[in-house]
Amino acid sequence: MERERIEVGLFCAALLLRANRSSGAPVETSEAVQRRIEATAARAGRTAFETAREEYVRAARAAQAQEDRRRAEELWTRLKVRTQSARLALVEEAPQYQSWALAEKLCAESVRAAADDPKRALDLAELALRVAERVTGEPAWLVLLAGYVWAHIGNARRVASDLPGAEEAFRLAWRLWEAGSSADTGLLDGSRLPDVALGGTRPRFASRPHLKA
Repeated sequence: MERERIEVGLFCAALLLRANRSSGAPVETSEAVQRRIEATAARAGRTAFETAREEYVRAARAAQAQEDRRRAEELWTRLKVRTQSARLALVEEAPQYQSWALAEKLCAESVRAAADDPKRALDLAELALRVAERVTGEPAWLVLLAGYVWAHIGNARRVASDLPGAEEAFRLAWRLWEAGSSADTGLLDGSRLPDVALGGTRPRFASRPHLKA
C-alpha cells in the first residue's frame, strides 16, 4: 500500500508540472502552430475593430449630415425673405451661411423655382455657388460640391433659354464632378446632374435636359 501511495503521489506531481507548462488540453499544439493562431487572432481582432470603427464613423457622419441639413433649412427660412443683394452679403460675411448643406438646399430651391420663375432659379443657383466657394474642407470634396452647384446653374440657364451658357455650365459641372469623384460618398445626389455627352465640340443634352425637383 505504501508503494502504491508513493506512485500515485508521483503521478499527481507530474500532472501538476505539466499543467504549469500547458493549457491542460488532452492534445497539445506545437509552438509554431500557437504562434500562427495568435497572429490570426490578432488580425481578426484588428479586422473587427476596423469594421466597427467604419460603421461608427458612417453613423456619425450620417447624423452630422442630418443636423447640417436641418440647420440649412433654418438658414433658408431667414434668407428667403431677403433680397438677393442682402442674401449675398450674409453669405459673404457670416460663417454660419457658408455650409455645404445650405448650398445643397439653395440648389433644391433653384430647381423648384425653375418651372415658374427662371430668373429666381438662376439667382438661387448663383447664390449656392457663392456659398460653395466659401465652404471649407478637403479639396476633392470642395471640387465635387462645386460640380454639383454648377449643374444647377446650367439647369437654371437652360430654363432661362440661355442654351450656350447652360452647355458651358454643364461641361464645367461634369469636369468638376469627375475631378472630385474620390470624395463622393453619396452625400450629394449625383443622379441630379443631367446626362450630357461630352463628345465632339458641343455637349448633347440627353433624355433628362432638366434637373428633377
